[in-house]
Amino acid sequence: MTLAVNTSTIHHNPLAGIKAAFETPKSQHMLTLKPEELSELMNALSYASIKVTTRCLLEWQLHTMVRPSETAAAKWD
Repeated sequence: MTLAVNTSTIHHNPLAGIKAAFETPKSQHMLTLKPEELSELMNALSYASIKVTTRCLLEWQLHTMVRPSETAAAKWD
């Protein structure tokens, strides 16, 4: 909208001040597993109705402790 105002496509920005109409979202941290719950997770993964590739990916993430984005971008080489 700022670009449209700056290039004279529109005369004013109807969205100016819209940020004040919304509350700032509260950040929520993801829950963590307790060490004693890990075996239950691994067991659930082995019986889950998911593709083998997905199961291996999750197990690899748990073994290497990489972030999901790093896992998604991982290459064999």
